[in-house]
Amino acid sequence: MVNSDQIARKAGFGYSLSKNPISEEEWVNMSIDQIKHAKKYISDNRFEVIDSILKDTFPKEDYTRLTGMVKSEPGSIVYARTYKKRHRTLRDQGKIKESDRVWEKFLHKTPISMAAIRRTDYALNTNYDFLNRLWFFWINHFTVANENSAGPYIPQYQETLRKHMFGNFSDLVYKSITHAGMISYLDNGSSAGPNSKAVKKGWTDDGTNENLAREVMELFTVTTQRGFTQEDVNGMTNVLTGWKIQHWDGVYKVIFDKNYHEPRAQKVLGKKYSGSGSNAKNKLKRVVKDLCNDPYTAQHIAYKLCRHFISDEPSEKDVQDLANIYQKNGGDLSKVYVGLLNIIVKSNSRGQKFLNPELWLHQAYRTFDAPMLNTIERIETSLDTKSASGILRELGMLHGESVQPNGFPDTEEGWVSNEYMSRRIRLASYLSGFSTFKSDLISSIKKNGMTPDYLQRLGLTSDRANIIAQLSNERHKIAAVLCSPEFMRV
Repeated sequence: MVNSDQIARKAGFGYSLSKNPISEEEWVNMSIDQIKHAKKYISDNRFEVIDSILKDTFPKEDYTRLTGMVKSEPGSIVYARTYKKRHRTLRDQGKIKESDRVWEKFLHKTPISMAAIRRTDYALNTNYDFLNRLWFFWINHFTVANENSAGPYIPQYQETLRKHMFGNFSDLVYKSITHAGMISYLDNGSSAGPNSKAVKKGWTDDGTNENLAREVMELFTVTTQRGFTQEDVNGMTNVLTGWKIQHWDGVYKVIFDKNYHEPRAQKVLGKKYSGSGSNAKNKLKRVVKDLCNDPYTAQHIAYKLCRHFISDEPSEKDVQDLANIYQKNGGDLSKVYVGLLNIIVKSNSRGQKFLNPELWLHQAYRTFDAPMLNTIERIETSLDTKSASGILRELGMLHGESVQPNGFPDTEEGWVSNEYMSRRIRLASYLSGFSTFKSDLISSIKKNGMTPDYLQRLGLTSDRANIIAQLSNERHKIAAVLCSPEFMRV
C-alpha cells in the first residue's frame, strides 16, 4: 500500500518525521471529505491565535483596531482610515519621524506580518492541508500588494478568498474584485466615467482607470489568448466605474456609486451590458459570470492549477481533463478541486515541481515539528528571524510585497537564481540553529544523529544520504536535507 508521504508534499505541507504516515488513499479521501464539508473549514476562523499574539504585542487601542481589521472588511476600512488620518496629522504637525513610523508599522509591516502569521498557523496547526494549499494558490492568483495604501486590507482580503473559494469561480472573482483590498490596490476607487454625473457636475477631476479591468481579463479570467481588444478593456473599465470604498458618514464598505458610473450600455467581448442608475450595479456580476463561463477561462484556471501542483509544464491531457471538469460543472470549484486531486494522484510527476519559498519554509517546519513563527515583525530593516514575514521577505516571497499584479513566480525558473538559492541555503543553515526552530525531534537528531530511516523516508538518493550521514555536525545535516534536490522538489 502506498503511503501518503508523496501526496502530502505534492498537494499539502509535507509530513512530520516523528509520525507514521497514513495511506495515500486515506489522505486523499480525507481531503475530498473536507472539500465536501467545506463549511467546517470556513468556520474555523482561528481568530484566537492572532488575538493572543496581538494582545501581547500592542496597547489596547491598537490591539482592538488590529483584531477588527482581520475579522471584517468594514473593520479593515476603519483601520485604514484611522491610521492614514493619524499619519497625515503627524505630518501636518511637522512630526515627520513619528508620521513615518505610523506609516511603516501600522499601514505596511504589521498588516502584512499578521497575514503571514495567519497563513503559517493554518499551514502548520491544522490538518486541512490540501484546502490550505488551494487558499495559498488563490492568494497568488488574485494578487493584492501594498501599493496605493492597500496594506491594511490584505489580512481580511486573504480571509475573504479563503471563505469564498468553494463556490462558483464567478463568485470568487466577484468577491475578489469588489473587496476594498483590490479596489485600493488597483486604484479603482478613483475611476469615474467621462459621462457620469460626478464628472459633468465637476464633483471630481478623475477619469477612468483601466488597471482593474485589464487584470480581470488578462490575469484572472480569459487571458490575452482570448484575443480581447482595447475596446473590450474600455468596456470592462466602464462597467467598473463607480465601485469605490466609502469611509464617511458612518459607512465603511465598498459601494457602487451610480453618480460615478459611466451610464448606458457597455460592450465586452461582443456582448452589451445595459443598465443605468442603481440598476447599473448588476452589470459587473453579469459580465464576470460571462467571463468565467468562457472556455478560455476554463483552460487558464486548469493550466494554472496543474502547473502549481503537478509540473511547470503539465501535460495537455491533465489540463484538458481539468478544464472539462470546470466546464461540465459550470465553474463549480469544489468539483474542480476533487478532479484536480485525482489528477495529481494519477500523474507520474515525482520530483518535477520545485517548491516556492513559502511552501518550502512551511514544509521545513512541518518535517521537523518546529513551532510556527508567530512574532509580529519589528520596524527595523534587519532580518527578523522570529517572524514569518521577516523570513518570507528574505526568501523573496512575502504576499503583500509582490512587484507585479501577476503575483510571484510559480515555476522553478523564477526561484533558482544565484540570489534566491543563496538566501535559501543561508536560511537553512540559520534555521537549524534558531531558537525558533526547536522541537523534541530536532533535539533528538542533534543528540542521536540523523537516522538512516529518516534519510530514507525523505527520499534522498543513496549517494546523497551517505554524504549527509557523514557530516559531523547535526545542524549541518538538517540544513543539507532542507537544501537537497529531493526536499526542494516534490
